[in-house]
Amino acid sequence: GALPGLQAAKLLKFGKVAKAFKILRLKRLLNSLAASTVAEQFEESIPRQTHQTIIKVTKLVIFFLGLSHWLACGLGLTDEGGINSYLGEEASWSRRYSAGVYWSMVTLATVGYGDLIPTTDGERVYAMFSMIVGSGVYAYIVGCITSTITSMDVDSQTFNDNMETLDAWLKHHDEIPLILQRRIRRHFKSYWTSKTTADDAQIILDLSRELRAETAFFILHPSVRRNPMFCNLHSSALAILVDIVKTVFVHSRETLVSKGDPGMSMLMITDGSGLMTEGKPWSPAGEDVADVRNSFQSQQTIGEPVPAGSSFGEEFLFDLEEYHTYTIVASTELEACEVPEREFKLKFKHLPDLRRLMFNNYLRSRTSEKQPQVLNTSPENQLFGDLT
Repeated sequence: GALPGLQAAKLLKFGKVAKAFKILRLKRLLNSLAASTVAEQFEESIPRQTHQTIIKVTKLVIFFLGLSHWLACGLGLTDEGGINSYLGEEASWSRRYSAGVYWSMVTLATVGYGDLIPTTDGERVYAMFSMIVGSGVYAYIVGCITSTITSMDVDSQTFNDNMETLDAWLKHHDEIPLILQRRIRRHFKSYWTSKTTADDAQIILDLSRELRAETAFFILHPSVRRNPMFCNLHSSALAILVDIVKTVFVHSRETLVSKGDPGMSMLMITDGSGLMTEGKPWSPAGEDVADVRNSFQSQQTIGEPVPAGSSFGEEFLFDLEEYHTYTIVASTELEACEVPEREFKLKFKHLPDLRRLMFNNYLRSRTSEKQPQVLNTSPENQLFGDLT
């Protein structure tokens, strides 16, 4: 009767002031551990999504165990003989508590073995209340686990969402020929496979000025940093390039640029190769193309490859030409970094000295003069050269 209920109430001592202070100290300890170097090393040693998954699962387990404890305490308070009939009247308090926890876990998991059953109206009311709570908690835990599993790979999830959107768009535009639809799908499949969920430019923009300058060196593709036009630029200038450089993908036998088309951007091939099929590269007035050392690093003639590391289209960034004087076709699957003319002019509009430096670098790379040398070739010199 009343005596077992009073014994069960002793479990509520957990909520007394002294215990509460212990919990607060434990919370402060956990916060300190979370901000420690050990925690940072742990986060760095495993993928971010795995780390978040471990945290979520741990919280769910703690929540489940805590709720089981309190339901067991409630069962002890409302018990009028059900536990006695299950264990016997001589059962110790520890056995009675373990039986209560066992019953609460069975109820929360919606298993319901039926070995420990209520025997009075009060116990039945409490059991119904526990069932309602258990069904909600069970649905919540299943939903959290499902959400955690499906969000473990954000990039894959984003890729699948984008492909579904593209398929819906292609289905709506059924007037597009099937062959062209397949080419469009292949293009975006290559583009979205290599693209991360986070945008480089947005991440760089949110960094402090010092971090932005230091990080830009490593974010930019080596073909961009080593391009003659960008030689000897400080890391702060490279940070501006991160905001405007875009990655483009071209499939084999597709045309990169066509002779006579308006020039809209500069392209730097980072992977694969192309083929110059018509025309010749831009050269300064009065220079014979045979004497020009163009940005392909060696003299190109019609039918010769344009290898990785080559660049073209710089003339449009400085208004030296309006139309392409050559045609280049991808001879393999090709990846390139693109610097759009409009964005380039907008970003460097108020930096005339920097723009003049890039212009002179470009002219020297297109003439028989010695190409500019990179003064700071190592990351350390490139990052901290402006401090010396």
